[in-house]
Amino acid sequence: MKLLDSSVWIEHLTEGPRINAATTLFDDPESIIVSVINIFEVCRYVRRTAGSDVEESVLAHLLTCAVRPLSVEITRLAVDLAAQYKLHMADSLIAATAMVETADLLTLDGDLMGLPFAQRP
Repeated sequence: MKLLDSSVWIEHLTEGPRINAATTLFDDPESIIVSVINIFEVCRYVRRTAGSDVEESVLAHLLTCAVRPLSVEITRLAVDLAAQYKLHMADSLIAATAMVETADLLTLDGDLMGLPFAQRP
């Protein structure tokens, strides 16, 4: 299982240069974990840049993945990560979700790349 950070989703959706267009990262939605924080960040970005119609389409795509809600366990771990690595709330919650799920955390976010378990896609 892998958790794709919002930065990876946005790069993919915008066909940005940091993700190879031929990548297989998104081929198996059942192997992708999506935090509810990812849903918020990606949908907020899409609504702001492309409008609510596109947002609905993106949301439908995100919901084909394994969506994980927040929990007390994730929240407590996020507090520890935020303190140790000086992360913002959203980044620490996404990272904690990956840890609790024992998923690979794939990111393009410089703040998250400071985590020993984060990797570039």
